[in-house]
Amino acid sequence: MLDNATEWSDAWVTSDDTIASCSELSISGCVVRDVRFTGADLGALHVDNTIFERCDFSGVVADSIDIVQSELRDCRMDAFSANGGRWHDVAIERCTMRDVSLRGTTWQHAEFAEVMFARADFTNATFEHACFERCDLTEAQFWHASLGGASFPGSRLDAVRGGLAFRGARIDLTQVTDVALTVFEGLEIVVVEE
Repeated sequence: MLDNATEWSDAWVTSDDTIASCSELSISGCVVRDVRFTGADLGALHVDNTIFERCDFSGVVADSIDIVQSELRDCRMDAFSANGGRWHDVAIERCTMRDVSLRGTTWQHAEFAEVMFARADFTNATFEHACFERCDLTEAQFWHASLGGASFPGSRLDAVRGGLAFRGARIDLTQVTDVALTVFEGLEIVVVEE
């Protein structure tokens, strides 16, 4: 169990233990595999040049987060909360991130592949050069977010909210109706049957 400021550097970290809390955690140049952070209060989390595989971050609350040049693969992150954090040069693959709260986060050069983002809250988030490939964004919230330049190849956008955030985004023909409905909502356009 971690309970004070902790630093992991240039290490291979595996564990059957659950990390419960830590006021500050810095991880640099590591491979972190099968570690359970479930429900942890991580305070400040700083990560660079690190790969996480099959870790469980469900219910984690991080007051401050900064993740740079890192990857998350096959991780579980349901109900993860890290509002206002910075994610730069990150790749997230085959993770479940249902009901996450990532309000006000900044994403630069982010690649998401086969990520389950159902009911994710990206209110006020900024995405610069982001690609959501084959992701499920059903009921995701993008109120006042910026998705200019983001792309969504093969992703589900059913019932997404905050459609005005999609200005400048790239979508395919199968996504037009879903995005149009949320844009109409944002513009307060009402479609009526006559």
